[in-house]
Amino acid sequence: MRFYLITICFFLASCSPTTTKFSQPINPFVKFYEQSYDGILPMTNEVSLYIAENYELNDDFIDQLLTQGYQAIGCSSWIGPKQEIGNAKPHAKEIGASYVVYGYELESSNPRSYTNQYGQTTYSEGNRYNHQACFLIKENINKLVWGIYFGPLSAEEKGLYQTNRGLMIERVVNNSPAFNANFIPGDIVLAIDEYQMIVVEDTLKVNKKKPTNIFKVLRRGSVIEITLKPTVF
Repeated sequence: MRFYLITICFFLASCSPTTTKFSQPINPFVKFYEQSYDGILPMTNEVSLYIAENYELNDDFIDQLLTQGYQAIGCSSWIGPKQEIGNAKPHAKEIGASYVVYGYELESSNPRSYTNQYGQTTYSEGNRYNHQACFLIKENINKLVWGIYFGPLSAEEKGLYQTNRGLMIERVVNNSPAFNANFIPGDIVLAIDEYQMIVVEDTLKVNKKKPTNIFKVLRRGSVIEITLKPTVF
């Protein structure tokens, strides 16, 4: 009898923590998170949330935030059932984000039903969705000295603008040096100082600690030069 009781106690002691551990629901906002910012930020207290049922609205809203001066810390993406966006808040606070933009789209539908021994049937939609949640903060954590987001030219754009060189300005941050110099999305930067722009990595060659940088810009078929004073960090 004593051995039997000891065995039961050992079984309960060993199983109880395991049950507690695995009863905790997995938070996909945390599990599938990948950080793009190479640093650690202080925790935040307030987090704003935005949700969109398709990626186009999601991307448009992110563009608006980036233009307003927000920058991305990282993103979570996964495929699975619907999630409550409120689950993203604790993670956002922990990593220092002040905004979460969450979007999802239907990936597949597989309705299911289950009938128990009493004849009771339970139905579930069985839908799976593509999810993406981006975590942002309104600080210049990536040290954008000009306030410009660049993108490479597509083959179609190279043909349209008749140039193999240049980077497209995709967005300009409000009240940045580029904003105040009246750069606009759609401008094509052909060169900065003595460096030709072909791929985005070419911007890394430019000495951003100089008092000014000279941009050669293709705008509406004409090439103009604009001088920018980079932000000092």
